[in-house]
Amino acid sequence: EALRVEARFEETSRRVKLGEEECALDRALGGGLSRRGVHEITPRAAGDRAAAFGFALVLAARMAAGRPILWVGDEVALTEIGLPYAPGFDRHGLSSRRVVAVRAGAARDGVWTREEAVNSGAVGAAVGESGRGGSAYDLIVSRRLTLAARAGATPCLLLLSSLAGQADALSSAAATRFEIAAAR
Repeated sequence: EALRVEARFEETSRRVKLGEEECALDRALGGGLSRRGVHEITPRAAGDRAAAFGFALVLAARMAAGRPILWVGDEVALTEIGLPYAPGFDRHGLSSRRVVAVRAGAARDGVWTREEAVNSGAVGAAVGESGRGGSAYDLIVSRRLTLAARAGATPCLLLLSSLAGQADALSSAAATRFEIAAAR
């Protein structure tokens, strides 16, 4: 009996609900988003990047459950968009002290950093932003990230800003893919 209860708790703790109460999306995802996988987030249009970034941070905060969050941006993303604004994290309920920001020189360096972080299990979640979605992120890389996320029991959220409106064009091993648009 105790083993069954423990196993059931472990299985449900691997998922994060998107709503306060179970919603249709949580049910469709088998109880919420997996903590052991890769989740892609793309803006619907170029102007929706801020909404997609906010969505990624909310998911990361829920998934990390109080643990540190790694944010990795490659040089292209940072040149186009800039670094995250730490006081903004604080104003939205995510302590900037929990966020470790890394500036990766090249997209492949950002991929390596995320892979090592999720494989180690040292952070509660890793968020990556790539300015050149398809150039360093493909099916092989997404599969490696997925295996690392499973091994470290750490979710990896990828914000693919350069693929605005092109979410369907990407082939990957991600558990989920969200296309986010700002509300009016």
